[in-house]
Amino acid sequence: MEFSIKVIEPGRAGQDVLFSSRHECLIIGLFEDALQDDVTKTLDRMSGGLLGRLIKNGEVTGKRKTHILLHETPGVGAVRMLLVGLGKAVNFDAQTWADCVRYTLLSLAST
Repeated sequence: MEFSIKVIEPGRAGQDVLFSSRHECLIIGLFEDALQDDVTKTLDRMSGGLLGRLIKNGEVTGKRKTHILLHETPGVGAVRMLLVGLGKAVNFDAQTWADCVRYTLLSLAST
């Protein structure tokens, strides 16, 4: 199994290319208090408003240790897209990052 990690900061050029490129699984971390940042807006635009609808109906909250796995999201090149809640940005630290990575790997292993 091959893994590749790329960090895309909100507002950074290249988001559209990354999101439209072919991937087996694209993992997107979302902060609970930043569900309307540039990354989220870009994904929402590319998916025809799907992400915005998921946020509006409460399926995507950004709360820590939550996730939703989307398959064949329209407008996004990934076969699967895993949206992982990171909790509140102010509480994000190395331990939270390690917990999120562990939770993400467990989530993917169950698919």
